[in-house]
Amino acid sequence: MPAPAVESTDWSAVLSALDTTRDAAFADGDGSALDDVYLPGSAALAADRLTLDRLVAAGQRAQGLQLRLLSVQAPLATFGSPANVVTLAVSRRRSRACGTW
Repeated sequence: MPAPAVESTDWSAVLSALDTTRDAAFADGDGSALDDVYLPGSAALAADRLTLDRLVAAGQRAQGLQLRLLSVQAPLATFGSPANVVTLAVSRRRSRACGTW
């Protein structure tokens, strides 16, 4: 299988889509939706699951989590087994979220 064209991918759009899925997971209290955002076993997945579990246990949901991308670059791409991996250099800023209960 040929490698994807890393240079032609709109990585800002990819990250925005992932962030939208993450926001929905926190708004809905759906930890399983985070599996569509992160690699299995990643530290970020574990951290978000822990945070979401704590919110749900407290009867809260987070809404309005938005990633404000300042810049995105794909300096390194590795294609092959076991998975295709693209390492992104991301400058970002998070907006404030509001909790609901």
